[in-house]
Amino acid sequence: MSELQKYNDAVKFIKISILQSQYEAAKSVNEKQLMLYFAVGKYISINSRKGF
Repeated sequence: MSELQKYNDAVKFIKISILQSQYEAAKSVNEKQLMLYFAVGKYISINSRKGF
């Protein structure tokens, strides 16, 4: 395998690793946001029934 091919493979691996990490981070953030929105909605629903 040539040096250029090794370099290209290394760059490709690094790019894929970064993209996968960014995707996982975005999924995690979305999950946390959904949990927050659900909790806020539940709080509003419960407390609106109590009159405040």
